[in-house]
Amino acid sequence: MVSRHSMRDFFGDAEILGKTESTTYYEVQEEAIAYKLTAQLFLKAAQQINEFVQFFNSSIVEKLNRIHESIQTATSTEVMMDTVCSAPVHPYVAVNQDATVQQAVQQMVAGRTDACLVNFADESVGILTSTDVMKYIASHEDFSGGVAINVSELASKPIYTVHEFDYLFNALLKMTRFQIDRLVVRGDDGLIGLLHQKDLMSLFANQSGLVLINVDKAENIEDLIQIGPQIDQLIQNLNRKGIKTHYIAKLVNELHRKMINKLVGFLLPPHLVDKVCIFVMGSEGRSEQVIRTDQDNALIYSDELNEQQQVELTEFSAKFVETLQQIGFPPCPGNIMLSNSEWRMSQTDF
Repeated sequence: MVSRHSMRDFFGDAEILGKTESTTYYEVQEEAIAYKLTAQLFLKAAQQINEFVQFFNSSIVEKLNRIHESIQTATSTEVMMDTVCSAPVHPYVAVNQDATVQQAVQQMVAGRTDACLVNFADESVGILTSTDVMKYIASHEDFSGGVAINVSELASKPIYTVHEFDYLFNALLKMTRFQIDRLVVRGDDGLIGLLHQKDLMSLFANQSGLVLINVDKAENIEDLIQIGPQIDQLIQNLNRKGIKTHYIAKLVNELHRKMINKLVGFLLPPHLVDKVCIFVMGSEGRSEQVIRTDQDNALIYSDELNEQQQVELTEFSAKFVETLQQIGFPPCPGNIMLSNSEWRMSQTDF
């Protein structure tokens, strides 16, 4: 059997691991620089590092799968740095603020869209979505005449926009930050259309960009713990493609904030949600963090908390800091964490 090796390739591992007899003959076809690793060091690494020996023991199919995954990741990163105008941008429909909901819905049906822009007399712009209409219907048992109400009563302001030549990366980041399903695309001369999250997801399907949405879909703490390594991989991919650290930091900090918000939702008793405020400090608070560093957080609670609620808050704080460590945020050496009573006080005490 003859095999050909090229740049960054290796050979001889099968003999060292005892898979084949040492009868292989190697011939250099052109000038080459090769580095030799002794069998002793190779076997030592194989014994101490599981991933190392697994790599050399894996089948050709597994190795090809890894190559395929790396290609997919690179493709995802390239898509993330495409401009908004390269994605499907849908035409928008618009009505004036004195139009009725029925008229707005008719425009949406005719334009085959699920949103309608609303132009106000003060030259501001709002947006009415099919979700807004459904929520209104659901909250009113007697809907007779409801379609005749003014769109200005249901429209949301301000609208969130993205420039047609901005990165898809920033568009998805903005959707994630404000928890919205669409952005209004603007050009130099005015509004152009709508960019939907589902269209972005089709571009990022099965790619590392989906980590942005995986945080929102997390259903338990274990899901959040698994997202940590995905973020690390995304950082490596973006850095390898030459993306500026500023953009990477923006993305990472947004993901971390959403992870912390999710974690609070999983751990904090519902009756305390409106009575506490958790905040982060340090590099995380300044949105300068890329690689996860030690925790810097604190908590302010309402003066109205009774003794039992304070006990619950103490238990939550300990669990919160412990779980953040599992996610990948080391404890603060200076103990500046909400599990420390000096950084968990009432509004008046702070």
